[in-house]
Amino acid sequence: APGAPGVPGGGGATAAIVEVDTASFEALVVKASLADPPVGGAVIVDAYADWCGPCKSLTPKLERLVLAQRGAVRLAKLNVDNNPELAQSLQIKSLPTVLLVHKGKLVDSFTGALADAQLVAFVQRAAELGG
Repeated sequence: APGAPGVPGGGGATAAIVEVDTASFEALVVKASLADPPVGGAVIVDAYADWCGPCKSLTPKLERLVLAQRGAVRLAKLNVDNNPELAQSLQIKSLPTVLLVHKGKLVDSFTGALADAQLVAFVQRAAELGG
């Protein structure tokens, strides 16, 4: 569908949910976190792997919460198996790991699954940073 991440002519640079890799991380996470919403603002980085069970339940929850913020925050999904150097430079040691980047800096993070209420609070805090 047009506007889906990775679709030619889609909203890659401006989409609320993007898939990032080593090549696009600087532009879609670091630089975006320096800009104002709806394209910029705080960026939540969801580091996952296809074999990670908890990631499979966390990622859809993050997607729903980020979409509900209507552009105030971006979700950048990072497959660590496809981008091992980037995962290492971000010091991702276990999965899932979620990072919050604002103004080009890591401002918060968590590892493992959070209770739904904590997850909601994390995304709301991210959106407020951007606003």
